[in-house]
Amino acid sequence: MKRIIAIIIILVAGLLIFVTINEEWSLTSLTEAEPSTPPESKFISEEGIALYTTLNSAWHNPHHEESLSSLINHINNIEDEELKEYCAVTAAIGCRLQERKPEYRRIESFLDRAYPNGSHQNVLTRSYLGETCTQCQGSATAEGECDTCGGSGECRVSRCESGRIPIDGGAIVGEDSYRCINCGGTGECQDCGGTGTMIKRCPRCRGTGTEAVTDESVIKRYREFITDTINYGAEQGKIFTRDVTYRNGELNVR
Repeated sequence: MKRIIAIIIILVAGLLIFVTINEEWSLTSLTEAEPSTPPESKFISEEGIALYTTLNSAWHNPHHEESLSSLINHINNIEDEELKEYCAVTAAIGCRLQERKPEYRRIESFLDRAYPNGSHQNVLTRSYLGETCTQCQGSATAEGECDTCGGSGECRVSRCESGRIPIDGGAIVGEDSYRCINCGGTGECQDCGGTGTMIKRCPRCRGTGTEAVTDESVIKRYREFITDTINYGAEQGKIFTRDVTYRNGELNVR
């Protein structure tokens, strides 16, 4: 009898341990799984749902013409001026990508009129949309040979020897040389500080920091602006509630 009771106790204990572990695993799985789309209650309005759907579609398929057309149509219906500017710049980049030149010019003209000092003046440029220069990594500058000393790092006065100029025809007051006024007696090139190198305009990108504008580079900027637009709409409570963030084409609830 005692043996039977002991077996029952062991079985019950094992069952309890299994249930506890299973519940903990389920809770952990639920906690770590982030929804790809927020509950409908997270949206501010029907317009917010429509705008998000358009932007999200454009992020996942940058060449999708209908998504871009929908975004362009949304612009006039947006009341928040900064969100409207975000959307207009995003649409302009999309038009650049899809080579929709008439619409690009129309949006650019709108931005110039409505936001004369807006960010689009720097964004809709080759230097922003192009591939980052592989030589200068976007700094627009590169280290090169000093033009003055030819890379030697020495004073450009040919007769200067370690900062001293030899005196021809004998010594003056017991001296056989005098200090070079060009290098101040250092013997070093004054333009490069003796290093033999100078910071110059990058020869590869000609000082722009970027190389050719490609589909890949424009898509990268297009997605960046889509992400910024959605997150701005969330932060300002224009598209979502403030506990929603957008990253890498996915929505996350904080």
